[in-house]
Amino acid sequence: MNNGIDFGKDGIWKILFKLAPPVMAAQLIQALYNMVDSIFVGRYSEAGLTALSIIYTAFNDSGSRGNGRRYQHFNGTLSRNG
Repeated sequence: MNNGIDFGKDGIWKILFKLAPPVMAAQLIQALYNMVDSIFVGRYSEAGLTALSIIYTAFNDSGSRGNGRRYQHFNGTLSRNG
């Protein structure tokens, strides 16, 4: 029995419900890790907590930009100059 996903034939809802739970679980784990990390760093210094807040924002922003470029690459809309 093949449990793979055929993006050309399967319906969008079947694909979505098959791919979404692992991504949601990964995001939940990352968010929990960030909260616990912030609690421990916040006990030691206010500047450290500020630095973590900035880094988490930059990290999430760079990840979203990278995913956008990856989508453009595979979609064929990414130009060679940009």
